[in-house]
Amino acid sequence: MDGQSPILLIVLGVAIVGLFFMNSRAKKQQQQKLSFRDSLAPGQDVQTIGGLVGTVTHVEGDLITIATTPGTELRFVRAAIAKLVEPTEELADEAAHDEVDEDSGAVEESDPTPSAPASGERPTGFLSDDDLKKPYRDGEKP
Repeated sequence: MDGQSPILLIVLGVAIVGLFFMNSRAKKQQQQKLSFRDSLAPGQDVQTIGGLVGTVTHVEGDLITIATTPGTELRFVRAAIAKLVEPTEELADEAAHDEVDEDSGAVEESDPTPSAPASGERPTGFLSDDDLKKPYRDGEKP
C-alpha cells in the first residue's frame, strides 16, 4: 500500500489544481458578463438568452427595453441579455437598400421577393398530383 500512496496524492493534487483553474475561469467569465450587462446603453444591438435580437432603446435600473421591429418594444431584465450582436454585411446592405416613406412610415424594399409561378405551374421541389396520391412506403421514394 505504501507504493500507491504517492500516486494517489499526485492524482488528487492534479484534480485539485484542475478544479481551481476551472473555477477561476468561470469566475472571470461571470465578471465579464456582469460588466457587459452593466455597460448596456441605448443604440446597441443585443441578443437575449432566448435568441431575440433587437436594439436597446432604454435602460432603467434592472429593466432593458429592446426594439425588435419598428413600433415593437419589449422589456427584459438585465440578466436576460446574452451578448452584443455585430451587424453583418448582409443586414447593413439590406438596410441601405430599404427606403422609408416619410409620409406613412412604411418601408419600401428595393429588392422584392420573387413572384409566384404562373397559374397551373408548380414551383420546383413540390410533388405532382399523381405522386401525392401514391401510398408512401419506407424505403420507396414517391
